[in-house]
Amino acid sequence: MRNCSTLFSATCYPTQLNISSPEKPIYFSLICESDLVKFQVKDEGIGISREDQSKLCDPFSRGKNTRGISGTGLGLALVKTCVDLHQGEILFESDVGVGTTVTVVLPQRF
Repeated sequence: MRNCSTLFSATCYPTQLNISSPEKPIYFSLICESDLVKFQVKDEGIGISREDQSKLCDPFSRGKNTRGISGTGLGLALVKTCVDLHQGEILFESDVGVGTTVTVVLPQRF
């Protein structure tokens, strides 16, 4: 699970830094419960349309409103692969012009 958490924080956090306004905060939280671990990154950036959200984890897929912003469209595809291997889930909440919350939930195994 350590590799997945590293990949998530190394992918989602810099992505949100890249597309968020410098003066707006980005929040990162880690919640550990007896049966799951939840990572969450929330920004007040450009947001993601509902149409684009369904394709975010596809390789080389990028939101239509990211033109002119660097990126390859591979980060969330890698995170999704790792999350799937750990039998977890990745969730998006976003509104264009308001911001995005990316949540990864992984089962806690000992």
